[in-house]
Amino acid sequence: MESNNVIQFPGSYRETPPVTPEDFDDRLKESKQNFVDEIVDFKVLPFLSDLDMMGFDINKKGFDVLYSLNIECMRAILYDNLGVRTPIMDSLEEFMKKLEKDEVLDFSDFSEDRERM
Repeated sequence: MESNNVIQFPGSYRETPPVTPEDFDDRLKESKQNFVDEIVDFKVLPFLSDLDMMGFDINKKGFDVLYSLNIECMRAILYDNLGVRTPIMDSLEEFMKKLEKDEVLDFSDFSEDRERM
């Protein structure tokens, strides 16, 4: 009796099309965004629940809009940390420059808009 312990692999290999540098960059960017999205999604709901348990009124009118803005800012900061630029990051950087210069910030429009939420 003859035993054969050799595993036969398929004779043909699946061919993958060549990847252009642009395709590679797109895939890498998408991978980074998915990584950040998973982290943010994993963290924001438990934090919201914690705020609720600590007595913050998360059902207050307009809170959901401001909390969503907070989430998107966090997402933009993490994207930027991994080299993925988003439009909101430009606004955050502009805001930070104004704070660094101690420019008087006018939040009157924001307050009026918030009252309408």
